Amino acid sequence: MMSAVSEAVGRPVPLAALFQAPTVEQLAVLLRDGATMTGTSPVVPFGALRPGGKTPFFCVHPVGGNVLCYAELARRLGTERPFVGLQAQGVNGEATPRGTVEEMATAYVDAMRKVQPSGPYLLGGWSLGGVIAYEMARQLREQGQRVELLALIDAYAPGAVKAPEPSEMDRLQVIGMFVQDLLGASLAHVELDLEALAAMSPDAVLEHLRVEGERAGVLPLGTAPRQLQSLLQVFESNLKAARRYVPRPTQERVVLLKATEHDAELPADGGWSTLVGAGLERHPVVGSHYGVLREPGVQALSERLREAMKHLP
Repeated sequence: MMSAVSEAVGRPVPLAALFQAPTVEQLAVLLRDGATMTGTSPVVPFGALRPGGKTPFFCVHPVGGNVLCYAELARRLGTERPFVGLQAQGVNGEATPRGTVEEMATAYVDAMRKVQPSGPYLLGGWSLGGVIAYEMARQLREQGQRVELLALIDAYAPGAVKAPEPSEMDRLQVIGMFVQDLLGASLAHVELDLEALAAMSPDAVLEHLRVEGERAGVLPLGTAPRQLQSLLQVFESNLKAARRYVPRPTQERVVLLKATEHDAELPADGGWSTLVGAGLERHPVVGSHYGVLREPGVQALSERLREAMKHLP
């Protein structure tokens, strides 16, 4: 939809506009004021930010860089407390992706403090988003700020999942992981002939994915090849950043919301116990890694989060 809007008005319209102005009338007003939509800030509010209201919950993007995956969770949590996504640089092709978890965390803390200058802060993130939120919490505490909630949504500590370094994989392997992530996040089914893909060049694989992705609804109609290239670049950069990140231990409270369906070889605690120790709180959420953000998992997840924030300002 946003691709169609961008084409109609003749200029890029960032994803944030969809959540800042969720009705036709509001979007029309926002489009008249192009200065409000530079698309350079990682902040994507899911609804209005009202001064004097409850403390916002900031939720960091996963490895794909986009925050659209949080739309249903934000809706379930309601409008009483603002839900603010933090999106990766580069998903709109506007700039080069940031290269390290520390760099991302610093940029997001700076952007977040423009919205909320001082604590207490409520942070969270799904998958890689939880790892980045963990580093954000560390940086905020170093700045003397209080972090009241750090919620890791089916996130695994770096090193807990054994996987080859991106530098050790060929381009086709990285694209294969990118395809799996796109399909998992959308819960769509695309018929892909893996043997045929293996014989194609990386660019041909992306073009095939674009065509089949549009057909299945994974990608919007009219997706430009450069848009898919931008998403792949963000995915690959974030993947490398996650592999390089070495987290520091903490004695602060960490809430782990763990999917009940997971590979038996993966640690049930997501590998966080060695970093957090007694401060780790574990809560099961029905569903798979991707399923926790869709029904029925998202209902249980929203209830767990609402309970964790029940007595917070």
